[in-house]
Amino acid sequence: MIKRLLARPEVGVVVGLAGQAGSAMALAILSARWLGPADRGLVVVSTVLGSLLMLVGSLGTPTGARVLVALDEARHERMSVADVLASTRILLSAHLFTTTAVGALVFWLVSGQLRWGVLLLFVGYAVLMLAAYIRRELLHGLGKHRAAVNGEILTVVVQLGLTTAAHVAEVLTVETALLSLGLGVGAQLLMQRVLLGEHREGASNARLRLLRYSFPALGTTVGQAFALRGDRLVLGVIASSAAAGVYGSAASLSEALTLVAAGVGQVLFRRSSGGTSRARILKPLVAITALTGIGAAALAWLAPWLIEIALGDAYMSAVVPLRVLCVATVPLATYQVAVAALNGSGRLSAAGRVTLTGAVVLTVGCFVLIPAWGMVGAAGASVVAYTFMAAGAFWSLPARDANCSGPQA
Repeated sequence: MIKRLLARPEVGVVVGLAGQAGSAMALAILSARWLGPADRGLVVVSTVLGSLLMLVGSLGTPTGARVLVALDEARHERMSVADVLASTRILLSAHLFTTTAVGALVFWLVSGQLRWGVLLLFVGYAVLMLAAYIRRELLHGLGKHRAAVNGEILTVVVQLGLTTAAHVAEVLTVETALLSLGLGVGAQLLMQRVLLGEHREGASNARLRLLRYSFPALGTTVGQAFALRGDRLVLGVIASSAAAGVYGSAASLSEALTLVAAGVGQVLFRRSSGGTSRARILKPLVAITALTGIGAAALAWLAPWLIEIALGDAYMSAVVPLRVLCVATVPLATYQVAVAALNGSGRLSAAGRVTLTGAVVLTVGCFVLIPAWGMVGAAGASVVAYTFMAAGAFWSLPARDANCSGPQA
């Protein structure tokens, strides 16, 4: 029985994500201690902004491509890896201009000045993120979930090693931290090129076909990224980079609670390709939600000791926000499972509407609550937004199966 359990794709993905989450948490904690709240806040803003711009710049194509490459070869809608890579190449060029313009504005708003070295390194990091994101979703669409997750692990391990080396050499700054982040993503990209191969040509009509199919997914990907981490960006703009540094470092602890939901969601996405329903996902959804709730209660209880030991006295103001974020992870886990089923079954528009509305709820909540409550207000806005998203994603699925003959992971 144990051997069969270990052979299940969900277990492999969760184990891989655990390795990635552990490495990412170590990187967040060590960089927080070594850089201090203010500089760490600039790194947090860079990673959040980079993720958001990556998703906007993709125009939803990685999610659409993930669905289309998973279809049976007999389906005329199916796309090849070559088609996807050829169709998305122009997006990388456009991304250079977007990240430069938006990055310059946000960094000026957060820190009151523009450090050109930070901006240049951020742009390189963001472009590499988009290239790796497209290829990572292709690997998931082909059923190579473990390979996709292993690439993310490689990224964080390289980033952690380079950041540690910079600290030991006493040259760790915001600039060298961003350089380490970019080189880590570059290592993942090299690994993906080996796994996928690089194809220069695609079908002449593939570009428009991919964009037409994928565009509804843009709402889901951008909305989800902003709903998950936009509170840190808004906090940095309204309050300070130091507040974003404290809050972001503490939030990295709560992110570990959604690890199992993320792993199950990756596999459920592909298994839902032919259609799914609320009845079909109810058991895994209840189990994941309950497991996340148990972990959230434990983390909330241990929060003061964990922050003091891991981050130090400079971050003790994050204890209460972390406890509120623990509450937020329960509906977040529910949403992750339900929205994976929505996207995998091709209901990209429904997933986009729910997620974008959740992002709007988060934004309004942050602007209302942060001025009065600071970090606690940002966390409270997350609770409200995630609860709405969980309910919306679940009820957007049909009650019963109509056609659930999609490919199995």
